[in-house]
Amino acid sequence: MLGKYYSGVFLLGIFLAAWTSQAGRHWLVTRKPWLALLVFGLCLLPHLQWLHAHDYVTLRYVGEQGAKDGTDWTQLYKFALAPMAYWLLPWLLCAWLYAPGQPSLLERLRGWPLRLLRCWLPQGRDDTLFWLVMLPGLITLAFGVTGFVALSLPWAIPVGFGFSLLWLRNLTAAQTDHNSLSRITHRLQSYTLAWCLLVLLVSPLYAWYQALEGTYSHYVPRREAASELLKGWHERHPEQPLRWVGGAWAENALLAFYGDDAIQVVPGVPDQFPATVNPVANWDQQGGLLLCPMGQVEKPATTDCPQKMQTWLQAKGQTADVIRITVHSQGFWFPKRVPFTYVAFDYLPMRP
Repeated sequence: MLGKYYSGVFLLGIFLAAWTSQAGRHWLVTRKPWLALLVFGLCLLPHLQWLHAHDYVTLRYVGEQGAKDGTDWTQLYKFALAPMAYWLLPWLLCAWLYAPGQPSLLERLRGWPLRLLRCWLPQGRDDTLFWLVMLPGLITLAFGVTGFVALSLPWAIPVGFGFSLLWLRNLTAAQTDHNSLSRITHRLQSYTLAWCLLVLLVSPLYAWYQALEGTYSHYVPRREAASELLKGWHERHPEQPLRWVGGAWAENALLAFYGDDAIQVVPGVPDQFPATVNPVANWDQQGGLLLCPMGQVEKPATTDCPQKMQTWLQAKGQTADVIRITVHSQGFWFPKRVPFTYVAFDYLPMRP
């Protein structure tokens, strides 16, 4: 999911990395990359036509991600450090396992800091792999410094796509004993298998721990809310199909995800969008539901979503009656009863 936002960054990184070596620069003056670019453009042409027909909605979305109050330096520092938090364990593990000559435990420990440093060192200024690995993060930080985008921590996950390639290349470059390298590779495979088995063991235990702690994200009853909301709609309007859902984005998508995937989902209310990009054609002639999740009953959310939805409905001549449901997650993994409240409003087509 995050990769689609980074495709442009990766392509820019590849282009810049090509300039770091003589072979890359020579390649750029041949016809091959430009022929590839032409084919790429032709393949992308249908999408460009779609963008034009839909008022360049995705590009406008990117433009809305800019920092509202200038560069957030605190968030920028966090983003710069986040890849190390995500990739710390693999880095430590690689540098520990790939030690030349299979030294003793004490020798391995002494050489560990140097190997940790070697993981990141370029092999000369024309080290294409080094630049290919490092440029996506640097480009993203540059966007953050300029305020073009407000960086969030999950965006730091894909920038490490090539870290392990760089580490293994640097560490194995020092290996001269192929038998030793083979043993290390086998050991790494064993460690990987052990780690996967550990994840399988720990995951259900962690889920049960969250259940006993009453963790908010563990108990959000989206499936139950979707079922109850759809049931209520059909009881109130048996002759009127539910075609769209608006309200609090992206929680309102629970109706389509857990209920009926034919329901169209929009942020807020439908007429906030130009006709060219509105996912619901003739929405005012179809039944809809506006949804406002209100959080746990004991810890209600602070939101003006209900007031906004009521104001919009009243301006459209609707009654804006409040529909309130309270549901809780059910099943083995939910030993506690943690009720959540959802507020909804019906939109019915105006009769001539």
